[in-house]
Amino acid sequence: MVRQSALDAGGCRLVAEHRKRFTVVEQDDRMPDPATWGLELPSAGTTEPLIVDLDGSHDHVSLAYRIRVEGPDGEVVAGAIDLADHESQWRFTPKAAWRAVSYRLVIDPTLEDLAGNRPGRLFDQVAGSEEIDPSPIEVRFTLE
Repeated sequence: MVRQSALDAGGCRLVAEHRKRFTVVEQDDRMPDPATWGLELPSAGTTEPLIVDLDGSHDHVSLAYRIRVEGPDGEVVAGAIDLADHESQWRFTPKAAWRAVSYRLVIDPTLEDLAGNRPGRLFDQVAGSEEIDPSPIEVRFTLE
């Protein structure tokens, strides 16, 4: 609670008392694990989306910047992402039709869920307490 008698940065009194309520939920002590994610593969020759069902809700900024699709030669596949189911589903629609080749879903290990957990590290672990592999995580898939 912030009392009405409190002063703001300019030295003025607040107009009214302010209260903020918080809801506490159970601790999230699960690290995101891309090995458990479900992939719904599109058909080659289409621009259907690749749908990735994650292992829970993730930070939307992480999902926007820390996952990409690469083709067989390591080139980044151009396209657009969309998030669904409270950021627990990542959808990627390519600009050009999918080819009948092998692809890689590349995940930066700094990807975070809503609690700040990352693959290989829980949020409340002391940095440097464990050696974390900085290499991207890859999930391979082949389209037909």
